[in-house]
Amino acid sequence: MYHFNIFVLAVFLSFNVGWGISCPESLRKIALVTKPSFTDLFSELQKVDPQGKTKLALQSDFGPYIDPKGGGACASSTAFNMLQGLRVMSQQENLNPKPVLEGAFLAIPELLAGRVTNTQMTKLLNYLGKYLPNHSLEISAERSIQSKPSEGEIPLKVWTKFDGKQLETNSNELKMVVFQVHDRDKKLLGRHFVVLKKKLSEDQIVVIDPHNPAKEFTYELTQLQVAEETEPVTRLARPDKVPHKSGWIFTLDTIFSVKLNSK
Repeated sequence: MYHFNIFVLAVFLSFNVGWGISCPESLRKIALVTKPSFTDLFSELQKVDPQGKTKLALQSDFGPYIDPKGGGACASSTAFNMLQGLRVMSQQENLNPKPVLEGAFLAIPELLAGRVTNTQMTKLLNYLGKYLPNHSLEISAERSIQSKPSEGEIPLKVWTKFDGKQLETNSNELKMVVFQVHDRDKKLLGRHFVVLKKKLSEDQIVVIDPHNPAKEFTYELTQLQVAEETEPVTRLARPDKVPHKSGWIFTLDTIFSVKLNSK
């Protein structure tokens, strides 16, 4: 589930919120008139309605679908949240995540086991492309040298030294950040998936976490050489340097790039 130089992420994962179905006029106006950056469109999608819901998927709503041993629904929820952003880019109304993800679980039942692999995420993103009429998706991914792909996974480009370019976003493109979560004893708990909202600088990013999609989470990127690794690792930590009380350590694993193309 939990699923730059190079960097490690230490953050708190406990939150909540939901969605709305209609596409408000303000959001449509942004899409049609100003052709917004993905930062603007996600700010609109993150707004909370009177019922306390956003227009993004909340991970806890889909946790019951996933095998308890599989960690949770962060991967599927984040894939939907990326789809919702792409829908705004293509001037489509917002979707309700429940029927979309239920359909995805039927079409790709391996998602229900949790521990979503990079190959499975690519399959899921391609599946969600059907909700983008008259458009196609160009999907790519690259992983850190510390990432340990599962047997049989599609090969990905590997970086040994993170230089920040991996998180630069091109026109009509969104990025998904995947990081490993280790406990204080360095045991790998899994991977966590989030949407990149924006880069504040070469060493700070803002992400949308499916635990609480209404909130912005800012992380500082730190290059660190650890004894058990031959290459530096990339970790993301709170800008105020305050470690999470759990002692969890988050290490950059994979970055997905999804570009929206008109047919």
